[in-house]
Amino acid sequence: MNPDKRGSIVVEQAYAQGKMLDFSKLAGAFARDTITPTDIDFGTEQNGHFLFIEIKKLGQKVSEGQRTFFTRLIGCMRGMGTVLIAEHNQPSTEQIDVASCSVYCAGVFTMHKNAVEWPLAPKKMTVREYAEFWSSRVEPENPVWPA
Repeated sequence: MNPDKRGSIVVEQAYAQGKMLDFSKLAGAFARDTITPTDIDFGTEQNGHFLFIEIKKLGQKVSEGQRTFFTRLIGCMRGMGTVLIAEHNQPSTEQIDVASCSVYCAGVFTMHKNAVEWPLAPKKMTVREYAEFWSSRVEPENPVWPA
């Protein structure tokens, strides 16, 4: 694959079909009837650290179920996972440039509190800026996150 195309939508119809997944026939398959599927918009791994990104329309909140899912997911990772929540303001008919979305908050596991916290972004930051920061911090020569 051409590196310039990496991460781009190559076949729009195939991408759209991938978003039209019907999970309704799984109803009743789980011990609790309140289980609903969720998805992860983006995930990557670098040196054993994981970054997940969830993109929401400006003003749309992460559901309680999805926040619980992400909180438990990164809690299991004990400092090796981060979930970034970002917002966009694109019309529904246009593609979303994820790199330029605004970071709203990041879910991180804090060892000293032994808990997952969801601090708001300390300053206006794009997903690209956060990804570059995250990537630089998980390299072996920079193993510690800043306080």
